[in-house]
This record gives sequence, C-alpha cells and structure tokens, in this order.
Amino acid sequence: MAAANSEGNGQKPRLETFQLFSSSASAFGIFDDAAQQVPHIPPPPCVEVLASEVPSSIKHNVDSVNLDGVTLLKVGSGHGLPGIFALLEGAAAVHFQDFNAEVLRFLTIPNLNANLSRDTQLSSFNSTICDKAEVCFFAGDWSGIDKLLPHVSTDAKNNQGDGYDFILMAETVYSINSLQNLYDLIKKCLQHPDGVVYMAAKKYYFGVGGGTGDFCLW
Repeated sequence: MAAANSEGNGQKPRLETFQLFSSSASAFGIFDDAAQQVPHIPPPPCVEVLASEVPSSIKHNVDSVNLDGVTLLKVGSGHGLPGIFALLEGAAAVHFQDFNAEVLRFLTIPNLNANLSRDTQLSSFNSTICDKAEVCFFAGDWSGIDKLLPHVSTDAKNNQGDGYDFILMAETVYSINSLQNLYDLIKKCLQHPDGVVYMAAKKYYFGVGGGTGDFCLW
C-alpha cells in the first residue's frame, strides 16, 4: 500500500510505503512482510527407487490359478482387464458389474472388443455368448444388483455349488457407508464353500475414511 505526502512546494507527491498489518497485530499472514515470513519446508527430493532396495524380509507369493471353466464376477468393471484375462484363459462365465451403465457401454465393452478376436466381439450391451463363454454386463448399486446376477443363490442358506468361483475387485472399500452392502453382495454371490475373493485396496483412504481395516471388521 502507499500514501501520498504533498509538501505544498510544487514538487510531485512523495510516495511512502507502509505495511497494512504487522505480524504482531494481525493473524493474516498474507499481510506480513515477506522477509519476515517463515519459509516453507521444502518437499523431499525426487529419487529413483530400486528393486534391490526392498528388504529381504518382505516376501510375496505368486500362486498359479486355473481359470479354465470357472465362473467369475468382476465388481467395479472399469477397463475390465482381469475379466478379459479370465476369458482368454478359458473361463466359462465372466460377469462385469459397475455402478454406472455408461462405464460398461463406453469403456468396458469397447476394451473387450479391442482385446478379443473379431469373431468374438460383443455387439450389444445385453447378455451374450463370447466364444463358448458367457459374458454379461450389469449396472446398479451393490444393494440390489444380486437380483440380476445369474449365479447367485436364491436360497438364503447359500447352498453348496451356488455362486461364483471367483469375485475380483479393486478400490471398492474407500467409503465406510458402502461396506455393508459390499459385504452382503459378496456373501450372496460367492460359491460355497470353495469360492475365493481377490481384493486390491488400501489399508486406509485419507479423506474418506474407508479401507481394508474397516472392511475386515464386518
């Protein structure tokens, strides 16, 4: 800010600068003298992380999974890559579920078409047979989508043999409010007693509160 100081001697007014608020008089840091502000802590330097730096105590297992003839449900379809892989590996049925029908129409199905041979491309959004495999697409909320899925037991006891052999999902536990519906869907859809769920998720989602820790409490 500046104030005009006219001395009445015909000279141009002399401009004097002054600080609107001082650090001691105001809580607004934007009005403080930049020279007096505490500098921001710089971010850590950018580095390349090498695979050789991983501690030897951290182990991982790569299990061989036979997908020939299995039934599979992909919860949260996205690009549908795991389902596409299952089809190429001989799965008998792959069903894709997503909350939005637009995701299935404009992302999942086009990506399937791009990865499958021409004679097996999908021509519609509805149920279809793709080279001896049953490929279906379902849009809707987890609380009611089980009513449309073919491989779901209509018996509350979930009799042996009903349900999907595999259920795949990723980043589905980020919202605490939806965990109950997701748990109920898995319980209704998973084949009993040998069905397997593969879930990729974070332990905690900052800002929204969900995570694998909360989901494991159900």
